[in-house]
Amino acid sequence: MTPLKRDIDAFDPRVVSVEVTPAGRELLHGYRLARVDAVCNLIETLPPGEAITCRHASESPYSERLACFMTEVERDHFDKMN
Repeated sequence: MTPLKRDIDAFDPRVVSVEVTPAGRELLHGYRLARVDAVCNLIETLPPGEAITCRHASESPYSERLACFMTEVERDHFDKMN
């Protein structure tokens, strides 16, 4: 199955609608988990004080934009580290 579905408008062939398919959502979720795993693996190599600093930075109001991209699974993975 393809990650995207494209439909050409019946009345205006210049208009194309694009939709993410369930397969595309699964692929995106996999990329996000891989990214979180990579960052967590890097944080695990830090001295404890620096790892705690990273944790506090992730909870700051300035990280709200990043936090909105974290899924519950990603948060659980990060929480297990601490």
